[in-house]
Amino acid sequence: MKIYPGKFFLSIILLLTFKPLAGQIIVNGKILNRDTKEAIAYANIGIPNENIGTISNLDGSFSLVVPKKFENDSLLFSALGFGRKFIPIKPINKNRSLVIYLVEKVTVLESITIKEKKEKNKIFILGNRKVKGGVLETDTTYSGRAMSLLIENKLQKDLSFPLYLVNARLRIYRNNLKSFKFRVRLNEIDTLTGLPGEDILQKSLVMDSSMKNGWLEFDFSGLKQQVVKPFFLTFEQLIDRNDKEAITNGYREWLRKYPERLKTDTVVFEGKKQVRHTFIRNGIDLPGTFIGISGSTDRYSCFVRETSFGEWKKVRGIISATVTVSNQVYTVKNEMKDNPCDDLVRCRVEKICRDFMDDTGLDGLQLSVSVGNKRKLSLALGYADIENGISTTDSTRFRINSISKAMTSAALIKLVSAEAGLIILS
Repeated sequence: MKIYPGKFFLSIILLLTFKPLAGQIIVNGKILNRDTKEAIAYANIGIPNENIGTISNLDGSFSLVVPKKFENDSLLFSALGFGRKFIPIKPINKNRSLVIYLVEKVTVLESITIKEKKEKNKIFILGNRKVKGGVLETDTTYSGRAMSLLIENKLQKDLSFPLYLVNARLRIYRNNLKSFKFRVRLNEIDTLTGLPGEDILQKSLVMDSSMKNGWLEFDFSGLKQQVVKPFFLTFEQLIDRNDKEAITNGYREWLRKYPERLKTDTVVFEGKKQVRHTFIRNGIDLPGTFIGISGSTDRYSCFVRETSFGEWKKVRGIISATVTVSNQVYTVKNEMKDNPCDDLVRCRVEKICRDFMDDTGLDGLQLSVSVGNKRKLSLALGYADIENGISTTDSTRFRINSISKAMTSAALIKLVSAEAGLIILS
């Protein structure tokens, strides 16, 4: 579902699915660590390249509806940090609960080279900060929907791989649930298809939040995770039974109250027709969590899969997400050393300005505060030319736009006052 601010116009990417049980197989079970017998939360279950999949609950349990026509296929079970397992669907005893054991992978630490001369720590922010609307997960039969943003270096001239991850951020446009969960993943670029491929990060990083809107942050600083080439930044939405029930009930109530607001049309994207169901007015109040997106652009590529192992498809809307990287192993201690904050007022002002840039999608900003004709504070943040990676300075020229209205008004007041023989003190 997509919402455009100001117009309250929404388009559903994936409709709620209320499927009858006739001709379907219900697979229930639990996923455990083979060695410790502990439950594996948020494991992925599904049929590869089909929109049939789900995610295990906190206690490792799962329930999956499989249409009868897929009974000759196999279910794939996978979890970050564990090996994969395929189970044929047809021999599954429908009256018994499955117990699936996954084997934990052995993580081999990469070697670290110590250089004689320490390189200056450089921090870069990659990705899409712009926000024009939001998309909403509305499928309550399956789960594991994920959106993936291709991270390349098209802007920073002095940035080169390999790089270390600092954090990732996902923009929450609007949340109408008591709480929500997202998992961040890093994926290689499949050399054959150009789609998100194998997982780079083997640790499950999940954020549980109750925020209504803002940037959801994932901290990588303690992982020493390195990336050696362009990659995909992926965010996977984790919804449980309560979320599904709330979304289902809210959606049904909406259709009951406003049936005339549901419209259907067809759009063409990259030569393919896509059916789009749209709502008019007030759809932003539907239960669920809207993820921030911006419009289509040549600068970024974004892909979506609807279930755990569903087929990745390129989409028009670009997810609002960023990843911060460094040219060396990053720690909070290093950040404090390289970016001292002795002036608390300045640091607070800078944070407010950066938050404002994030909220509005501004690429660059200047701020100057003067008292008694003396400059007290000056900031230059972001980029003057984001295409070429040119940073903003105190000499960067910006279009003054509506600022000229105040200046023109002041000039007119002085002119009128002069004509009337009045003296205006400035």
